[in-house]
Amino acid sequence: MMGKNQCQSCGMPLKDDETLGTNKDGTLSNEYCKNCFKDGEFTQDITMEQMSELCLKRMKEIGMPGPIAKLMLKKGLPKLKRWKQN
Repeated sequence: MMGKNQCQSCGMPLKDDETLGTNKDGTLSNEYCKNCFKDGEFTQDITMEQMSELCLKRMKEIGMPGPIAKLMLKKGLPKLKRWKQN
């Protein structure tokens, strides 16, 4: 399940400093991964639906069954900070 120790854009686990993105001042972001966030900005101008498609492809590549990945993304992405509706 997606939570605090995961990228608040794509849901990737933030396991260590190597996976963290960077803020404008060069410090490590504790909210976003390096694939989604660099120098204080998102690396892609993308919709939640496009992010879901991208994540689904990556999840399948690492061996997760498609239906399980789709369900996780459908339930998890809308709860992440980048996509949460206020």
